[in-house]
Amino acid sequence: MKKITLLLFLTFCFTLNAQVLTEDFEAAGVPAGWTSTPTSGATNWTSAAANNSGNVTPRTGTGMGFYYSGNYNGDMATLESPAMDLSAVASQQLTFYYTQEDWGGDQDELRVYYKTSAAGALVELAAYTTSVSTWTEVNLVLPNPSADYYVVFEATSGYGYGVGIDDLVIDDAPSCLTPGSLSVFATSTTTADLSWIPGGTETDFTFEFGAPGFTQGTGTIDTVTGTTGSISGLTAGNSYDFYVTANCAGGDSSPAGPFNWLQPDSGDSCGTAYVAALEADCGTATPTTLDFTGAPSNVSTSCDTFNNYGLWITTTTDAAGGLTVNASGTLGGMAIYDACGGTEVFCDGGDISPSTDVVLSPSTQYYLFFWQEGTASTAMVDICLSSYTPAPAPDCADGVNFPADDATDIDAFGTITLDWDAPSGGETPTAYNIYSGTTSGALTLLATVDAPATTYDTTVGAYSTEIFWSVVPVNGATEAVGPCAEWSFTSADAPPPPGNDLCDNATPITCGATLTAQSTVNATGGSATSCDGTIGDDVWYQFTGNDMDVTITVNASVEEAQIGVFESADCAGITDLAACFASAAGSGSNPVEVTFAAAAGNEYFIQVGNWINGDPGLTFEISATCTPFPTCGEPSNLDASPTDVTADLSWDAAVIGTPIGYNWEIQPDGVAQGTATPFTGNTVGLTDTATGLTAETAYDLYVQTDCDADGTSLWTGPFSFTTTIAPPACGGNFYDTGGNAGVHSANENYTITICPDTPGDAVSVAFTSFLVEGNGDGDCWDELLIFDGADNTGTPITPVSLGLNPAAATDGFCWQAAGDGTADLTGQTIVSSDASGCLTFTFTSDGSGQFDGWEATVGCAPLSSADIDRANAFTYYPNPVKSTLSLTARNNDIQNVAVYNMLGQEVLRTSPNSLHTNVDTSALQTGAYFVKVTINNVTETIRVIKQ
Repeated sequence: MKKITLLLFLTFCFTLNAQVLTEDFEAAGVPAGWTSTPTSGATNWTSAAANNSGNVTPRTGTGMGFYYSGNYNGDMATLESPAMDLSAVASQQLTFYYTQEDWGGDQDELRVYYKTSAAGALVELAAYTTSVSTWTEVNLVLPNPSADYYVVFEATSGYGYGVGIDDLVIDDAPSCLTPGSLSVFATSTTTADLSWIPGGTETDFTFEFGAPGFTQGTGTIDTVTGTTGSISGLTAGNSYDFYVTANCAGGDSSPAGPFNWLQPDSGDSCGTAYVAALEADCGTATPTTLDFTGAPSNVSTSCDTFNNYGLWITTTTDAAGGLTVNASGTLGGMAIYDACGGTEVFCDGGDISPSTDVVLSPSTQYYLFFWQEGTASTAMVDICLSSYTPAPAPDCADGVNFPADDATDIDAFGTITLDWDAPSGGETPTAYNIYSGTTSGALTLLATVDAPATTYDTTVGAYSTEIFWSVVPVNGATEAVGPCAEWSFTSADAPPPPGNDLCDNATPITCGATLTAQSTVNATGGSATSCDGTIGDDVWYQFTGNDMDVTITVNASVEEAQIGVFESADCAGITDLAACFASAAGSGSNPVEVTFAAAAGNEYFIQVGNWINGDPGLTFEISATCTPFPTCGEPSNLDASPTDVTADLSWDAAVIGTPIGYNWEIQPDGVAQGTATPFTGNTVGLTDTATGLTAETAYDLYVQTDCDADGTSLWTGPFSFTTTIAPPACGGNFYDTGGNAGVHSANENYTITICPDTPGDAVSVAFTSFLVEGNGDGDCWDELLIFDGADNTGTPITPVSLGLNPAAATDGFCWQAAGDGTADLTGQTIVSSDASGCLTFTFTSDGSGQFDGWEATVGCAPLSSADIDRANAFTYYPNPVKSTLSLTARNNDIQNVAVYNMLGQEVLRTSPNSLHTNVDTSALQTGAYFVKVTINNVTETIRVIKQ
């Protein structure tokens, strides 16, 4: 009861404390007042709903602070808090939760800093560099309070699943600080050791554990001196929570936790490893069966750092120290450790079945980790361990030949052949284990070379790096009794930047030239251009145009090469990204090529780079090959304006050679040029007309230039077009394209003009069905324009329509109701009032709407006087007029307007040739005037009064 009362009291006390800052990272992006700054790379902190594996979601709410860059480049970004005034508070505590799940051993890292002013230096508070896959509480006392105080989180990418933080609070630090860094180590399937780190100088602690979500005070409680506690009575496969509270003279701290863990089953962890005795005969012994179905992800070993899903066995060697591992099935590999969390003493990343021999220390307990690859592992493998007497140890190698000990200026990125002398005495080695590293005395196994070879090819992969290495001869599985000699060498310093790492220092290259041993090593940072926004460290070349087609070829030995070509008078012009007109990328030793037309006198700049800034660099050769421009150039910008059976063709002239004419060819859509020739022609001009085409048919147009003695050019094309609907005869029916129904594609257009059989007649079109369907967003997607006349000029006729929405149209009338509606002309009749007697229908599908068809009947009859009058009708206002007289025609353009005084003298004339015009009468005297208006070659006279 006392413990429960104390916890409730602490909760109440903390409620009274004034919180300086809280942040739950719920809002999208960077929280208000916070600042995210990439210090390497371009990735910022943001709010996320899960980490990159999807295994970690926000601790509370729907968002968490998150950083993920997804590479090995060491990208970094800081997340800085708003300014805080902590000057009036003796002690403040930062509390937050974090997680940073590793990805197959690849680990992101989190560091926490503070600074006492906006321009102050960052001071590190804590660093978190290991995998944490569940939310873990952190409590940090903030030192050196000031009136302008900041907390800064720094995330570093190591290709893990990302760094997350959540539920941050800064408030008064309690007099008894809360412990942090809670952890659990299972010592068996039923026991575990709990541990934590004091928040300050506290030494006495109370911990409590129970089922997940248990109410504090109802779990199993114990008090200890120190920072660890042992618990028992657990059940393998069950989850548990634990809390820990610091006990202080002035009162307990707030409890840290809960820390949740899954109690491992036999073999799931090093602490719960299966115990296996050494068998005399594995043929008759009972093996240890490892069931990899659902095996947990465990350690990252030195010989297989990714995607290990494995189980553990522990055993103790006998006096001989030799251990034979027998496996009944396929394994991903095996690693051996001298203790849980201890040193890896053996690792084999290949399948060790049916058996492998390992020489270990006599009479010593070891922990063996076996794994398979991937979460889908389902195999059951029997493991039997037996002892054997190792072969006698050989002597150490006699010496080193290359690189000599303490050698310098060794190739940093090329192949280095390590060379040593075999032992001059003792047992004959069967192999050599090569160990290397960057720290003397802390070398790891690099490779095993079968004897009698005494060389091994490797590379450093970095400049100015000292490498320590040792060769240990092996007899069977027994290494030489060491320590064997350790040697070292240092790789060469980085070369100076290439002279052409800037465009202003571009290296000239000419036709037929090949420049070998080129490099981007130490080039300055890459230029993000329109050719490739991710281009890395780059170097530059310059080519002067010569009226040839130029091909630039780059052969790269490693990494991914990229080329950008810019046409510019100088390097300053390359800032105009539109100048970039060619790019290419390739990987490895594959050649990368770009071809461009280099006009005589023009300058071209060529950018060659590797994929990522800061990579070791690209080594390559670059060459330029040139082919003269053709003597007869190709035409360009092909176009066709079709009717139902004809098409007006056009193109732009060739700019190379002296054309005397052009040949054209029209093929059915999809038929290759030259395969069949249903329509051909030639002309000396840039236009021609194809006749005899079929209505509603798709065609492809090809055109070539004829340069007489210089021959003909290649064919240009295809330019695709579709002929229109054949106009129906009077008394017939017509339908939308495709025949009475169908969804029309985006940007589909067609026009049909219907004219009377007899001049002087008028066309009438009676709609028996008509339907246009909207797409639900209110936009004008489908459009039918009906023009009075033989072409689609002027103002369209405006029939009554349920779906007429002229306000939404910019160049006509939109046949769609606002929102998801329909337009219907069923039952309406449109009659021509133009002197030609024709009607023109133009249909356009501008987007994702659909036109479900129309059907109409065409009739013809003589134009009536009423039709003529209607065709020439116009309105005018005001009358009397003070300054401007406005005239508007109904159907046909106003051709002329003439104003006469009462004496019959013409005082004003204008020829608007439009449906609407304004006549300026401000210069006329007050009085009556006659105004003659001419429309469709018919003149009518009106009388107006000028005020």
